[in-house]
Amino acid sequence: MAFNFGGNYGFQKIEYAHQELITFFNAMDEVFYSVDRLTGNVTHISNGCEKLSGYKPEAFLENNRLWYELIHPDDKHFAADEEEMLQASKTVHVEYRIIRSDGVVRW
Repeated sequence: MAFNFGGNYGFQKIEYAHQELITFFNAMDEVFYSVDRLTGNVTHISNGCEKLSGYKPEAFLENNRLWYELIHPDDKHFAADEEEMLQASKTVHVEYRIIRSDGVVRW
């Protein structure tokens, strides 16, 4: 038995949904991001990162350690704990300070 799903129709629907999701994320002031867990590379970050950190999304795509580098030195241990929890497939909710590109400390 053969099925015909109309060629690329399924892929087109997925691509459209992906673009809609990106548009939604970029319209918010929050930061949403995706990381390839195998390589540690940031694969997508919403435009809200610039308002929060002072850095454009491209900076995070080029330097996958940039977010960690922004964390206030006194709070870096929270990030280490977060990484361990992610590795163990646990839910993570962590708050810490960052140092923006202009030197301002933000929560």
